[in-house]
Formats: sequence, structure tokens, C-alpha cells
Amino acid sequence: MVERKPKRGHVTRYGEGSFKWVPSRGLWVGRYDTGRITPAGTRIVITASGRDEDAAWQAFVAKKKDYMLHGPRVPEARASETVRTWAEKWLRHRDGEVRATTYAQDKTNVVRWIVPAIGTIRLEALTAAHMRAVGDGALKAGRSGSTANSAQRTLTKMLNAAKSDGHRVPDRIFAATKASRGKSARTRMSKDEVRAVFQHAYATQSDAIRYVIAVLYGARQGEVLGLTWDRVRIDPTPEPDAVVVGEIDLTWQVQQLPYRDRAAGTYRTKRGDEVEQLVDSWHLTRPKTASGARALPIITPVAKELAAWREKCPTGKANPHNLVFPRIDGAPRYRGHPRNDKADLATWKELQRAAGVYKRAPDPAVEGDEGEFYVLHEARHSMISMLADAGTPRHIIEMLVGQTELVEGYVHGELEAAGRAVSDALADLLPALDPPTSASPA
Repeated sequence: MVERKPKRGHVTRYGEGSFKWVPSRGLWVGRYDTGRITPAGTRIVITASGRDEDAAWQAFVAKKKDYMLHGPRVPEARASETVRTWAEKWLRHRDGEVRATTYAQDKTNVVRWIVPAIGTIRLEALTAAHMRAVGDGALKAGRSGSTANSAQRTLTKMLNAAKSDGHRVPDRIFAATKASRGKSARTRMSKDEVRAVFQHAYATQSDAIRYVIAVLYGARQGEVLGLTWDRVRIDPTPEPDAVVVGEIDLTWQVQQLPYRDRAAGTYRTKRGDEVEQLVDSWHLTRPKTASGARALPIITPVAKELAAWREKCPTGKANPHNLVFPRIDGAPRYRGHPRNDKADLATWKELQRAAGVYKRAPDPAVEGDEGEFYVLHEARHSMISMLADAGTPRHIIEMLVGQTELVEGYVHGELEAAGRAVSDALADLLPALDPPTSASPA
């Protein structure tokens, strides 16, 4: 059989695929492996063939050029696919691929803003105006720039996924200017304001240490309310001059997961995530990032307050999950459950009101105006600012609040320094009062 070699202009270089005569088929065949995989798990390979060498080569080059410009064509890609029909598929795939909170936000953006604005538009017909329409819809409804921007970011993720699946999505939509998030209204509490709230908390709540931990360590709400006593380790015989006498292990947080199927008792979780159910929809979950899992140094004043609260904290059947701050009021069946996050925030708000601390004082000229209070996350900002004002090294602050990825050995190596930073900058905020016998409502 006579070997047939391609013309000089039809010889492919390394990485461009192959083009050769296949005697068994009697055809010139071009083959290019893209290195990509379809959602079905098959490799995406571009091929072209023909009995005429020039025609086969031209078809091969055209197919490769089309792939480079528009991406792969796979069976799942339909020219009639609209934003609405693709969004439904994308959300089904998204469920289980991301955390429950991320899925909930994406679904909200799709249902409230994306589909109502551009749901009937075909993917291949999208323009920059459609991206703007999604943001404008949220803004016209009186929502913030952050909400509009969030909806547009969800649309971007959704359309990038469509391109990966072979749909033709014009690049022009990604070039659209997105809504500005605007400046955050969050600020920080002053040291005097923090001290005033602590004074009132210690005068009225036996578990005032709950809010002290939130401020002193910048701990998030889920981290504090999900804390269990086995993760609070205090040295029973510390050195007399010791600054750090123990540590708090923040490797879990409590979270209410939405139901996937209430009748079956299943919940929305990201596949592969480590989750431990406490009761009903309450679960212990791992922090979103590696830097969130951290150890906090317990300084002597905090150790004393934790020990005092432990003497009063419910135990046994009244606290079956061994929570440091369990729910202690309400219907008997709910006592011992994790505290309701809204009730916890309401208590924080009431403590500020009673202490005369306002983010924005009430306007006497406006009937019913209660003013504005600091949210707990702003207490976290306060702690970061106070540590920075005291000259605490940046890496120590990052370690305390979980904003950098640290290996276990590094965390423990810096625990003493972190404890001194907390003690030096913030210890004078703790009032020298014995907490009362009542605890915060939950």
C-alpha cells in the first residue's frame, strides 16, 4: 500500500493535533484533542475528514478556529436555551456543590432579580444591556447597590457555567459595568461604648461573657453559639504570672441548614463537607475557610468568667449538646437547643439601649424613631481596631480573628503573643463586678 504524506502546508506542529491519510478508511483525517471533558465525562475531540486532502484540511482548520473562538459544542448546548431554562439546570447542579448559604443566595438572586428581568432571553442573544437590566431591577425595587451587584455576580457565574457546557454566550455581556456596591454603613464601637455595654451586661446577665468573647476575640456569632465545653480548655494549675491560661478551639460553628426534603429529614449541604447534626435543622459545620478554624488564647480574666458561668450553665438533659451558651428560655422542648440567632441579636441590641449606646441616637423630632444600634459584626471590627491602635502586629490580629491561613504549629507558637495582645489592649474593658444570677434570654 502506497504511503501518502500530507502537503507541506498541511503538516501540523506540536500541540496542533494530527492530519494524516488513513488507508483503512481511504480518508484524510484531522484530529485535535482539546484536553477538556464534557459534563458526561467524555473527552472533547475535534475531527474532520474527507477524500480530498485540501477540503479535509480546510474543514479541520475551520473547526479548530470555531472551537478557539466559541468553545466546544456539546449535546447539552441548545440554541433555544433561555436564561430561565438554563438557570433551572444550573441551580439543580449547584445544589450540593456549594454551601447551603451560597446556594440560598444564588437561588434568591435567580428567582427575584435575574429571571424576572431577562428570563425569556436566549443565551446567545445576551448583551451588556441585559446585565445592566438585572442590576437596575434590584435598584428600582429599592434595594442597595450591594444587592444589585450580588445579583449580577450570580448571573456572571451562571453564564460562565453555560459557556463551559458548550452554550454560546456572547463576551459582550461580561463587559458590562456592574452596579457599585457602595460604601458599607458598618463602623466600629469606641472603647468607651464597649465598656458601657459590658458594664450593663455584667450588672444584668450571668452569661455576659458570651458578648465579651464576641468583642475581645472578634468571634463570629455562629462560632460562639456553637461552642461546646469540651473545646474550652483551661489550665487547672497555671503559673502565677501566666497571661494565657487556656485556649478556645474554634474549629466548628453552629448553623441552621435549610431542608432539602423536610419529609425525609434531609438538609442542603455541600458534598464532602463535614457536618454534625445537633437537633432539627441545627448543625455543627466547619468554617468556610482554613483560616477560620483557629485557637483563641484565654487570658486570666476571661478564664475566671468562663469558670463562673460554667457553674451556672445548664447541664445534663437541660443541655444535651454540652453547649457553652445553650438556649435557656422558651418552650421546654427548645431549652438546651442552640440559641436562636435573632433572639441573640435582640439581646445585644437591648444591652446597648439600656447602656445608652447608639450607633445613631433617636431623633426626637421623628415619632417612633428608636435610633440605630451596632450589630455584633461591628463589635468584631471594634476589636480589630483596638488591637491595631495598641500596636499589635498584623499577623497576630489576623490569627485572632481568622483572616489568614495558618498551620497548626504556627498558631500554637504565637498563642502567648496573641494572649498578651488581648490582655494589654482590652483587659481593662472587663468590669470588676460579680455577674448576677439571671442569664440572657435566647
